Amino acid sequence: MQALPPAAAPAGQVRTTAILAAGSLSAFALLWMVRGLPLGGLMMWLSPLPLYACALAFGAAAAALATAVAALPLLVLGDLSAVIAHAVVVGLPVVLTSWLAFMVPPGAPPRLGPPVAALALLAAGIFLAAALMMAGHEGGLHGALQATFLRTFAAGRMPADAPVAQFADLLARVVPLAIGLWFLVAMALNTALAQRLVNRFGMLARPPVLFSAFALPRWYAPLPLLAGIAALLLPEGARYAAWGTAEILLLPFFLLGLTLVHVLARTTTSPRGWLVAFYIALFIVSAPVLFAVTGAGFADHFGNLRGRLSARANSRPQRPPEDRNT
Repeated sequence: MQALPPAAAPAGQVRTTAILAAGSLSAFALLWMVRGLPLGGLMMWLSPLPLYACALAFGAAAAALATAVAALPLLVLGDLSAVIAHAVVVGLPVVLTSWLAFMVPPGAPPRLGPPVAALALLAAGIFLAAALMMAGHEGGLHGALQATFLRTFAAGRMPADAPVAQFADLLARVVPLAIGLWFLVAMALNTALAQRLVNRFGMLARPPVLFSAFALPRWYAPLPLLAGIAALLLPEGARYAAWGTAEILLLPFFLLGLTLVHVLARTTTSPRGWLVAFYIALFIVSAPVLFAVTGAGFADHFGNLRGRLSARANSRPQRPPEDRNT
């Protein structure tokens, strides 16, 4: 007698299991970093991945429930600060971006522009809140960060000389960019990886996200410009906060420029080789390439460069099939 195949689990049971698993995995990834275990930084960067996978399979509400599930192991094995940190820097960005991405007609792919803009505003808001909290400290938030780095160096028995002080100042100035990179680049990478994993199991609730169709809302463009103007006009104490806000708000245009780079690479005979060369150049000479890519993002935002490239590619005469291998 032929054995019957095992019955499929009910959809509700699969959803519940996925929510519990996603919340637990995300919590343990954060705890891994907090406990100082090996590869803790990598685990921290991957902590949004289970929540994004849950959102792509079952929606933003499922990601919100998974974030709530994560609070229990974080509270038992960590403390209340770990719960708050996970909710603010992991759970909230995932739930917010998922909710905004899925506000599209049925059957349409999730949109990227509003979620990316919301992430930048969230990162800028957290940075400004920290600046306001440290307003009474000598030197404001910049002074507090610089003092923290100097204490860290002193604990490591580094001499408190001028080069070390300059390095601490440099790290303090990089903090706004690091906050923006976490909220934007880390979330983008986790979204792409989660989509690939969920799609492999055939569980995508919506059509795949079209990263090549990424476009920022028109209302977003003036925001980093206004923050930059404020940095030029404000007194020294508030200038650090304004410049940091401008840096964070510029990062979506950097992502837009990266999208343009990938589109340009596809027009070449060796797209992969061009992209490898580009990212090597970005790693070696970060600042000039970063500024150039951000400028390209502004140009694409106002000039629709990707649309023009696509139109030009479509207008080229196609060779007959029998001639394409010659």
